[in-house]
Amino acid sequence: MLGLRWQDINFKNGVIHVRQTLVPVNGGFIFQEPKTKQSRRDVPLPNKLRKALKAHQKQQEWEKRIAGDAYQDHGLVFCREDGRPISPRDFNAAFEAITRKAGVNINVHGLRHTFATRCLEQGIDAKTVSELLGHSTITITLDTYIHSMPERKRDAAARLNEVL
Repeated sequence: MLGLRWQDINFKNGVIHVRQTLVPVNGGFIFQEPKTKQSRRDVPLPNKLRKALKAHQKQQEWEKRIAGDAYQDHGLVFCREDGRPISPRDFNAAFEAITRKAGVNINVHGLRHTFATRCLEQGIDAKTVSELLGHSTITITLDTYIHSMPERKRDAAARLNEVL
């Protein structure tokens, strides 16, 4: 997310192209390709997110005008007001402060678990969820991110009743 560039978002077709990541190195940052072929992927862009990103883009354009020559334009979707990349450490700290204030106990990585679980609850197949997460195998998704839900177990028992 911190390496996402505006050029990697196709608003017309509703797709985010995951093409680079932001990696901390020796007190600075570098941009590099995602670790695996599966990590380099296209993710559908829901309409609600598309609208939010468009609004964010307008806000960022305003910040760019205010900063003037001091703006370091890396084309990033998520950056500091002066265009510099946001360090993953700073992002995590800010996220944790917001969730703590909201009384929610989750970290950034926990959002992947939530995403996978909610997708499954919506009936999205595990293979598709695995591809959206950029995993090399469906096993990684199933073993790591998709947690068994009590209602799914009850549904399985009800279906078995029909078979029996």
